[in-house]
Amino acid sequence: MTIRTTIATALLFGALLAASAQAPAEEGAHPELDKGDALTPCQVCHADVTPDIVNRWWTGPHGKFNVKCFVCHGALEGNFDPAPKPDFCVSCHGDQVESMADDFFAGKSCFDCHPQHLLVPHLTVQEYQGGRR
Repeated sequence: MTIRTTIATALLFGALLAASAQAPAEEGAHPELDKGDALTPCQVCHADVTPDIVNRWWTGPHGKFNVKCFVCHGALEGNFDPAPKPDFCVSCHGDQVESMADDFFAGKSCFDCHPQHLLVPHLTVQEYQGGRR
């Protein structure tokens, strides 16, 4: 291999490596973070990246009670979900998730009626039908 071929190969490899490092994350996936960034609270970066979401979180009940993002969205290293399913909610909101079994909610999720990060406690279907408000 000539020096010219070696240099061309190295430049091509470097360009491919740089392009792959800057490739956008898969739709709905969180970009890769180094270990230092992974320890940074989500709202630090998201205040710049998605400020409306951070503001809704801070003003909603989860922000007021300092419920961290991973509680609902999972951990970036494993079960991260940008749009969590009610299965994530059941540990804190068991009564509300259980009420989703009512025919009224067939085929719906919490977020069909409630904007994410602004969820507020409400009556279960059973409480509403029982006349308790």
